[in-house]
Amino acid sequence: MKKKFMDGSEIDKSWLLEHRSVLKRLDRACLSLVHVDKVSFDLPVDYDDSGKCLITDGYKCMMYLPVDEYWCLSVFMDEVGSIIEWYFDMTKENVVNKRPYFIDSYLDIAVSADGYVAVLDQDELEEAYINQVITKEERDRAYETCHMIQEKIIPDKVFMHDFFHEEFHKMIKK
Repeated sequence: MKKKFMDGSEIDKSWLLEHRSVLKRLDRACLSLVHVDKVSFDLPVDYDDSGKCLITDGYKCMMYLPVDEYWCLSVFMDEVGSIIEWYFDMTKENVVNKRPYFIDSYLDIAVSADGYVAVLDQDELEEAYINQVITKEERDRAYETCHMIQEKIIPDKVFMHDFFHEEFHKMIKK
């Protein structure tokens, strides 16, 4: 399990050469906007053969970390704020403190801008369970959270589209 910070500070510095971030606290969540200024190479979408670029110079990533939930959402955007992908990490723990972070629990969901949904890294989740890195409870919670996201959050267009576009335009001015 890996600790991931909302400011992107744990990302490999040999790849993410320059970035800056803005943090915003909401009532029951934390939101960050990471400006990717310079990368050493482009990061492609890795679950299909679309050839789409997820991160390159000038792109942005918004992260939404809800309190008392077991997921984190990263929204990847191009230089003008058009959404490329929503990426859900199932989490073991979300910590919204002075420097917010989450503990990744392996299972992920990627949703492309055209609506394609891919559940990712089930093999990593199962391997962690078999090797006793996580408990049965943690594995089951990851699957339950994954199912809930597919049933309730992904279909919520107001949250998935409107909320992030509105917050992006507010935060880009900071």
